[in-house]
Amino acid sequence: MRKLISSLFVIGIVLIATPASASPGTDPTPTASTGPYCSTSLSTGRSACFESEAALKQHVSASAELDLVYLYNWYNFQTGGGYKILTGSHACSADTNTVEYYDGNLGNDTWYPNGLNMNDTVTSVKTAYQCDIKFFEGTNFTGASTSYINQCSFLGGGGTGDCPAGNWNDRASSFYIS
Repeated sequence: MRKLISSLFVIGIVLIATPASASPGTDPTPTASTGPYCSTSLSTGRSACFESEAALKQHVSASAELDLVYLYNWYNFQTGGGYKILTGSHACSADTNTVEYYDGNLGNDTWYPNGLNMNDTVTSVKTAYQCDIKFFEGTNFTGASTSYINQCSFLGGGGTGDCPAGNWNDRASSFYIS
């Protein structure tokens, strides 16, 4: 009887200490940033950063998730300033009526080893698997917003693809992906 009670106590402690599943856009177990080439799973909230683009690509290809969105710190999809791949467990639907992934506060997402975050740093963006991204100026999907974007080489205006009107360079604080 004592062993049974002891076992139940240990199981109870494990259940209490085990975190609930992550909501999209959160990072329940942050990974220390080691470089400017990062990925975040929008399904689990886990992030990882690497010193080289090759290491990032190897990490992402080893996961079972799809590369949904590429966020670049430089214009024309240049990778030298670092970039982040947002991955997910499923492709997006063909319409923009349903929000399939989201992040309400890009300030919570560490991107660089020196602690900088993704808030107000996105300069160009590409999407894949029928996904489109909509940026908001404020956290929690507030303030001005873009239309849904498939690809934009310069969010500051004058880029190719379906770039939003106005200057959205280094302005996004939250997003929807549909």
